[in-house]
Amino acid sequence: MERNELIGIGVIAGFAATIGYAIKVTMDLKNVSQKMDIAVKDLVHKTSIDVPQDMLDRSIERAVTTEVRYQVEKSCSSAVSAVRSEITKEIKNTVNNEFQRQKDDVAKELKRKINNLDISSIRQEVIKEAKDTAAAKFKSDLDDILEKHNEELESVTRIYSSIADKISSID
Repeated sequence: MERNELIGIGVIAGFAATIGYAIKVTMDLKNVSQKMDIAVKDLVHKTSIDVPQDMLDRSIERAVTTEVRYQVEKSCSSAVSAVRSEITKEIKNTVNNEFQRQKDDVAKELKRKINNLDISSIRQEVIKEAKDTAAAKFKSDLDDILEKHNEELESVTRIYSSIADKISSID
């Protein structure tokens, strides 16, 4: 056999020995573990632990305090939410009712004022304002026409003056 073959056989034998050793150790640990489990169970069943009453009372009191605090906070939160919702609902209803009431009051007041209007006096007032506006407009138009007429008359006067000057210079 060659040297490499001997080394290969040695390596394989080493692996086999390592695997065998690992299996043996695992089985030993399993046995020890089972024995420990049995011993712990026996110890638990045979041993009683006395907890002092004051330690139990403190633990119970802490647990009760914590639960009471949680329930109180939960109840308060729920109550606040319910009150907030109720207040919001009441405000909304009040605003809607007040809006409707004021709307009705305003409509009644407008109707009353419209019924109390004196149409003939308003008609007379509108006619007077229309006459005044028309007269002012007519006067403005007449002023514009007069100004234009005066400008044209002045131009005609200049033309006749110029003609008269020419005729007199011919004589």
